[in-house]
Amino acid sequence: MTGKKILLVEDEAIIAMVTANTLKRFGYQVQVAHSGEEAIKMALEERVPDLILMDIDLGDGMDGTEAARIILQKQEIPVVFHSAHTEKEIVEKTEEITSYGYIVKNSAPTVLQASIKMAFRLFEARMELKDREQHYRSLFEDAVGPVFIEDFSTVKQRLRGLIAEGALKDASEIGPWLENHPAELESYKSMVTVCDLNKAALRTLGKGETDKPKTLSECLGPEARLFFKDEITAIALDTMPFEAEIPVPTADGRIKHFFLQLSPILGHEKDYSRVHVMLVDITETKKAKHY
Repeated sequence: MTGKKILLVEDEAIIAMVTANTLKRFGYQVQVAHSGEEAIKMALEERVPDLILMDIDLGDGMDGTEAARIILQKQEIPVVFHSAHTEKEIVEKTEEITSYGYIVKNSAPTVLQASIKMAFRLFEARMELKDREQHYRSLFEDAVGPVFIEDFSTVKQRLRGLIAEGALKDASEIGPWLENHPAELESYKSMVTVCDLNKAALRTLGKGETDKPKTLSECLGPEARLFFKDEITAIALDTMPFEAEIPVPTADGRIKHFFLQLSPILGHEKDYSRVHVMLVDITETKKAKHY
Protein backbone atom coordinates (compact mmCIF):
# COMPACT_ATOMS: atom_id res chain seq x y z
CA MET A 1 0.00 0.00 0.00
CA THR A 2 2.96 2.36 0.60
CA GLY A 3 4.26 4.50 -2.25
CA LYS A 4 0.80 5.31 -3.56
CA LYS A 5 0.18 8.90 -4.62
CA ILE A 6 -2.41 10.94 -2.74
CA LEU A 7 -3.67 14.33 -3.89
CA LEU A 8 -4.59 16.30 -0.77
CA VAL A 9 -7.02 19.12 -1.51
CA GLU A 10 -7.01 21.62 1.37
CA ASP A 11 -7.19 25.42 1.37
CA GLU A 12 -5.95 25.91 4.96
CA ALA A 13 -2.13 25.96 4.82
CA ILE A 14 -1.50 24.67 8.36
CA ILE A 15 -4.05 21.84 8.07
CA ALA A 16 -2.59 20.93 4.67
CA MET A 17 0.93 20.77 6.10
CA VAL A 18 -0.06 18.68 9.15
CA THR A 19 -2.18 16.26 7.10
CA ALA A 20 0.48 15.92 4.40
CA ASN A 21 3.13 15.11 6.99
CA THR A 22 0.86 12.49 8.55
CA LEU A 23 0.27 10.86 5.18
CA LYS A 24 3.99 10.89 4.38
CA ARG A 25 4.71 9.13 7.69
CA PHE A 26 2.39 6.38 6.50
CA GLY A 27 4.50 6.03 3.36
CA TYR A 28 2.33 7.86 0.84
CA GLN A 29 3.57 10.32 -1.77
CA VAL A 30 1.61 13.54 -1.30
CA GLN A 31 0.71 16.39 -3.63
CA VAL A 32 -1.24 19.37 -2.28
CA ALA A 33 -3.83 21.46 -4.11
CA HIS A 34 -5.25 24.53 -2.37
CA SER A 35 -8.38 24.99 -4.49
CA GLY A 36 -10.90 23.00 -6.48
CA GLU A 37 -9.59 24.44 -9.72
CA GLU A 38 -6.01 23.48 -8.87
CA ALA A 39 -7.15 19.99 -7.86
CA ILE A 40 -8.78 19.46 -11.26
CA LYS A 41 -5.63 20.58 -13.08
CA MET A 42 -3.36 18.36 -10.99
CA ALA A 43 -5.65 15.31 -11.19
CA LEU A 44 -6.34 15.50 -14.91
CA GLU A 45 -3.43 17.30 -16.54
CA GLU A 46 -0.42 16.46 -14.44
CA ARG A 47 0.38 13.36 -12.39
CA VAL A 48 -2.79 11.29 -11.91
CA PRO A 49 -3.04 10.38 -8.21
CA ASP A 50 -4.06 7.00 -6.79
CA LEU A 51 -6.48 8.67 -4.37
CA ILE A 52 -7.85 12.15 -3.67
CA LEU A 53 -8.36 13.33 -0.09
CA MET A 54 -10.79 16.18 -0.66
CA ASP A 55 -11.85 18.99 1.67
CA ILE A 56 -15.39 20.26 1.00
CA ASP A 57 -15.17 23.93 1.96
CA LEU A 58 -12.32 25.35 -0.12
CA GLY A 59 -13.00 29.04 0.46
CA ASP A 60 -13.75 31.27 -2.51
CA GLY A 61 -14.44 29.51 -5.80
CA MET A 62 -15.32 25.90 -6.44
CA ASP A 63 -16.10 23.62 -3.49
CA GLY A 64 -14.76 20.10 -3.06
CA THR A 65 -17.91 18.28 -4.15
CA GLU A 66 -18.02 20.13 -7.47
CA ALA A 67 -14.29 19.56 -8.06
CA ALA A 68 -14.74 15.85 -7.34
CA ARG A 69 -17.69 15.65 -9.72
CA ILE A 70 -15.68 17.21 -12.58
CA ILE A 71 -12.67 14.97 -11.96
CA LEU A 72 -14.78 11.81 -11.81
CA GLN A 73 -16.45 12.64 -15.11
CA LYS A 74 -13.07 12.18 -16.79
CA GLN A 75 -11.06 9.89 -14.53
CA GLU A 76 -11.89 6.99 -12.21
CA ILE A 77 -10.06 7.85 -9.00
CA PRO A 78 -11.12 7.00 -5.45
CA VAL A 79 -12.21 10.17 -3.64
CA VAL A 80 -12.36 10.37 0.15
CA PHE A 81 -13.90 13.51 1.62
CA HIS A 82 -12.03 15.12 4.53
CA SER A 83 -14.04 17.80 6.25
CA ALA A 84 -14.84 19.45 9.57
CA HIS A 85 -18.52 19.52 8.58
CA THR A 86 -20.82 16.93 10.10
CA GLU A 87 -24.11 18.62 9.22
CA LYS A 88 -26.60 16.31 7.50
CA GLU A 89 -27.04 18.51 4.42
CA ILE A 90 -23.26 18.69 3.84
CA VAL A 91 -22.76 14.95 4.22
CA GLU A 92 -25.73 14.29 1.90
CA LYS A 93 -24.08 16.41 -0.82
CA THR A 94 -21.20 13.94 -0.94
CA GLU A 95 -23.60 11.00 -1.28
CA GLU A 96 -24.50 12.23 -4.77
CA ILE A 97 -20.91 11.58 -5.83
CA THR A 98 -19.12 8.24 -6.12
CA SER A 99 -16.88 8.46 -3.08
CA TYR A 100 -15.08 6.00 -0.86
CA GLY A 101 -15.47 7.54 2.56
CA TYR A 102 -15.96 10.62 4.70
CA ILE A 103 -13.36 11.41 7.34
CA VAL A 104 -14.00 14.11 9.92
CA LYS A 105 -11.00 16.42 10.38
CA ASN A 106 -9.03 16.03 13.60
CA SER A 107 -9.76 12.29 13.64
CA ALA A 108 -6.88 10.25 15.02
CA PRO A 109 -4.13 9.43 12.49
CA THR A 110 -5.00 5.74 12.83
CA VAL A 111 -8.57 6.52 11.71
CA LEU A 112 -7.22 8.45 8.72
CA GLN A 113 -4.93 5.58 7.75
CA ALA A 114 -7.63 2.92 8.21
CA SER A 115 -10.11 4.93 6.14
CA ILE A 116 -7.63 5.40 3.29
CA LYS A 117 -6.73 1.70 3.29
CA MET A 118 -10.41 0.82 3.17
CA ALA A 119 -10.95 3.25 0.28
CA PHE A 120 -8.15 1.59 -1.70
CA ARG A 121 -9.62 -1.87 -1.04
CA LEU A 122 -13.11 -0.76 -2.08
CA PHE A 123 -11.78 0.88 -5.24
CA GLU A 124 -9.75 -2.19 -6.19
CA ALA A 125 -12.79 -4.41 -5.63
CA ARG A 126 -14.91 -2.07 -7.75
CA MET A 127 -12.36 -2.13 -10.59
CA GLU A 128 -12.09 -5.91 -10.39
CA LEU A 129 -15.89 -6.19 -10.59
CA LYS A 130 -15.96 -3.79 -13.54
CA ASP A 131 -13.31 -5.82 -15.38
CA ARG A 132 -15.25 -9.01 -14.70
CA GLU A 133 -18.47 -7.44 -15.96
CA GLN A 134 -16.72 -6.27 -19.13
CA HIS A 135 -15.30 -9.77 -19.60
CA TYR A 136 -18.71 -11.42 -19.21
CA ARG A 137 -20.28 -8.77 -21.43
CA SER A 138 -17.76 -9.61 -24.12
CA LEU A 139 -18.53 -13.34 -23.78
CA PHE A 140 -22.26 -12.55 -23.89
CA GLU A 141 -22.04 -10.38 -27.01
CA ASP A 142 -19.58 -12.62 -28.85
CA ALA A 143 -21.42 -15.89 -28.18
CA VAL A 144 -22.05 -17.77 -31.43
CA GLY A 145 -25.70 -18.50 -30.62
CA PRO A 146 -28.57 -16.37 -29.30
CA VAL A 147 -28.45 -15.56 -25.59
CA PHE A 148 -31.20 -13.80 -23.63
CA ILE A 149 -31.48 -12.51 -20.07
CA GLU A 150 -35.15 -12.61 -19.06
CA ASP A 151 -37.23 -11.67 -16.02
CA PHE A 152 -39.85 -14.28 -15.09
CA SER A 153 -40.56 -12.85 -11.61
CA THR A 154 -44.08 -11.61 -12.47
CA VAL A 155 -44.99 -15.05 -13.81
CA LYS A 156 -43.51 -16.73 -10.73
CA GLN A 157 -45.62 -14.47 -8.49
CA ARG A 158 -48.71 -15.25 -10.57
CA LEU A 159 -48.12 -19.00 -10.22
CA ARG A 160 -47.76 -18.68 -6.46
CA GLY A 161 -50.94 -16.59 -6.43
CA LEU A 162 -52.89 -19.35 -8.20
CA ILE A 163 -51.97 -21.76 -5.42
CA ALA A 164 -52.76 -19.21 -2.70
CA GLU A 165 -56.16 -18.50 -4.29
CA GLY A 166 -57.01 -22.20 -4.39
CA ALA A 167 -57.08 -22.50 -8.18
CA LEU A 168 -54.36 -25.12 -7.79
CA LYS A 169 -53.60 -27.42 -4.86
CA ASP A 170 -49.88 -27.23 -5.55
CA ALA A 171 -47.37 -26.58 -8.32
CA SER A 172 -47.65 -30.13 -9.68
CA GLU A 173 -51.07 -29.25 -11.15
CA ILE A 174 -49.85 -26.30 -13.20
CA GLY A 175 -49.21 -28.22 -16.46
CA PRO A 176 -52.72 -29.67 -16.93
CA TRP A 177 -54.28 -26.43 -15.62
CA LEU A 178 -52.47 -24.34 -18.24
CA GLU A 179 -53.52 -26.83 -20.94
CA ASN A 180 -57.13 -26.02 -20.05
CA HIS A 181 -56.49 -22.26 -19.77
CA PRO A 182 -54.70 -21.28 -23.01
CA ALA A 183 -55.51 -17.57 -22.61
CA GLU A 184 -53.78 -17.56 -19.22
CA LEU A 185 -50.71 -19.21 -20.72
CA GLU A 186 -50.68 -16.72 -23.60
CA SER A 187 -50.83 -13.79 -21.16
CA TYR A 188 -47.59 -14.97 -19.52
CA LYS A 189 -45.62 -14.10 -22.66
CA SER A 190 -46.20 -10.39 -22.08
CA MET A 191 -45.31 -10.79 -18.38
CA VAL A 192 -41.79 -12.00 -19.18
CA THR A 193 -39.43 -9.06 -19.66
CA VAL A 194 -36.47 -9.37 -22.02
CA CYS A 195 -33.77 -7.61 -19.97
CA ASP A 196 -30.95 -8.14 -22.44
CA LEU A 197 -30.05 -10.10 -25.55
CA ASN A 198 -26.94 -10.45 -27.64
CA LYS A 199 -26.29 -9.69 -31.31
CA ALA A 200 -26.94 -13.27 -32.38
CA ALA A 201 -30.37 -13.14 -30.74
CA LEU A 202 -31.20 -9.91 -32.56
CA ARG A 203 -30.16 -11.44 -35.87
CA THR A 204 -32.28 -14.53 -35.27
CA LEU A 205 -35.33 -12.39 -34.50
CA GLY A 206 -34.62 -10.06 -37.42
CA LYS A 207 -34.41 -7.06 -35.12
CA GLY A 208 -31.90 -4.29 -34.50
CA GLU A 209 -30.70 -2.13 -31.63
CA THR A 210 -33.60 0.30 -32.11
CA ASP A 211 -36.40 -2.27 -31.99
CA LYS A 212 -35.23 -4.73 -29.35
CA PRO A 213 -38.08 -6.86 -27.97
CA LYS A 214 -39.29 -5.84 -24.53
CA THR A 215 -41.28 -8.98 -23.71
CA LEU A 216 -41.47 -12.60 -24.85
CA SER A 217 -44.71 -11.84 -26.68
CA GLU A 218 -42.52 -10.15 -29.31
CA CYS A 219 -40.29 -13.22 -29.63
CA LEU A 220 -42.60 -16.25 -29.53
CA GLY A 221 -45.20 -17.23 -32.11
CA PRO A 222 -48.09 -19.72 -31.77
CA GLU A 223 -45.76 -22.62 -32.62
CA ALA A 224 -44.05 -22.05 -29.26
CA ARG A 225 -47.14 -22.81 -27.15
CA LEU A 226 -46.22 -26.36 -26.17
CA PHE A 227 -42.64 -25.71 -25.14
CA PHE A 228 -43.65 -22.48 -23.39
CA LYS A 229 -46.17 -24.41 -21.29
CA ASP A 230 -43.45 -26.88 -20.32
CA GLU A 231 -41.09 -23.99 -19.54
CA ILE A 232 -43.65 -22.35 -17.22
CA THR A 233 -44.32 -25.71 -15.57
CA ALA A 234 -40.60 -26.15 -14.88
CA ILE A 235 -40.47 -22.68 -13.31
CA ALA A 236 -43.49 -23.51 -11.12
CA LEU A 237 -41.84 -26.75 -9.99
CA ASP A 238 -38.32 -25.23 -9.73
CA THR A 239 -36.94 -28.02 -11.90
CA MET A 240 -33.95 -26.25 -13.38
CA PRO A 241 -32.24 -26.13 -15.77
CA PHE A 242 -35.04 -26.52 -18.29
CA GLU A 243 -34.05 -27.92 -21.68
CA ALA A 244 -36.05 -28.40 -24.86
CA GLU A 245 -35.92 -28.40 -28.65
CA ILE A 246 -37.91 -25.44 -29.94
CA PRO A 247 -39.04 -23.97 -33.27
CA VAL A 248 -38.25 -20.28 -33.84
CA PRO A 249 -39.63 -18.26 -36.79
CA THR A 250 -36.96 -16.18 -38.54
CA ALA A 251 -37.29 -12.79 -40.21
CA ASP A 252 -37.48 -14.38 -43.68
CA GLY A 253 -40.43 -16.60 -42.72
CA ARG A 254 -38.51 -19.83 -42.20
CA ILE A 255 -38.66 -21.97 -39.08
CA LYS A 256 -35.32 -22.77 -37.46
CA HIS A 257 -34.87 -25.35 -34.73
CA PHE A 258 -32.90 -24.65 -31.58
CA PHE A 259 -31.84 -26.48 -28.46
CA LEU A 260 -32.90 -24.25 -25.55
CA GLN A 261 -31.48 -24.20 -22.04
CA LEU A 262 -33.00 -21.98 -19.37
CA SER A 263 -31.73 -21.50 -15.82
CA PRO A 264 -31.93 -18.74 -13.18
CA ILE A 265 -28.77 -16.71 -12.66
CA LEU A 266 -27.04 -17.25 -9.32
CA GLY A 267 -28.81 -15.22 -6.63
CA HIS A 268 -32.13 -15.15 -8.51
CA GLU A 269 -33.21 -18.76 -7.96
CA LYS A 270 -36.21 -17.86 -5.78
CA ASP A 271 -37.86 -15.09 -7.77
CA TYR A 272 -36.56 -15.85 -11.31
CA SER A 273 -35.95 -12.13 -11.85
CA ARG A 274 -32.86 -12.91 -13.95
CA VAL A 275 -32.91 -16.02 -16.08
CA HIS A 276 -30.21 -17.02 -18.56
CA VAL A 277 -31.63 -18.42 -21.80
CA MET A 278 -29.24 -19.93 -24.34
CA LEU A 279 -30.13 -21.23 -27.81
CA VAL A 280 -28.07 -23.54 -30.04
CA ASP A 281 -29.06 -23.83 -33.69
CA ILE A 282 -29.71 -27.50 -34.53
CA THR A 283 -31.59 -26.91 -37.81
CA GLU A 284 -28.95 -28.49 -40.05
CA THR A 285 -28.55 -31.45 -37.69
CA LYS A 286 -32.28 -32.15 -37.82
CA LYS A 287 -32.27 -31.84 -41.62
CA ALA A 288 -29.40 -34.32 -41.89
CA LYS A 289 -31.33 -36.88 -39.86
CA HIS A 290 -34.14 -36.84 -42.41
CA TYR A 291 -31.86 -37.81 -45.31
